[in-house]
Amino acid sequence: DHLMDSNNNNNHHNGVLHHNSDQYQNNVDKFNSLSDREKEVLKLIAEELTSKEIANILFISPLTVDTHRKHLIEKLGVKSSIGLIKYALMFELI
Repeated sequence: DHLMDSNNNNNHHNGVLHHNSDQYQNNVDKFNSLSDREKEVLKLIAEELTSKEIANILFISPLTVDTHRKHLIEKLGVKSSIGLIKYALMFELI
């Protein structure tokens, strides 16, 4: 019952649980701080494309893709590409 009560106290948005509205707003603010190019790279990462594949689509170097990935991880405050995919799902990029 405790687990059920705990889950009921969370906000739910697009299938992603948020512990409180402040955390959700923080996620929105972080997402909104991304450039259009970073959002584009985020979407392609979430579609499981490699850096080389993303580079070919966007006509940039794979090293530039890796730099975008690094900046995305830093800006969004996540630990890995899994965290990036969570953001992509949260903001319906995929």
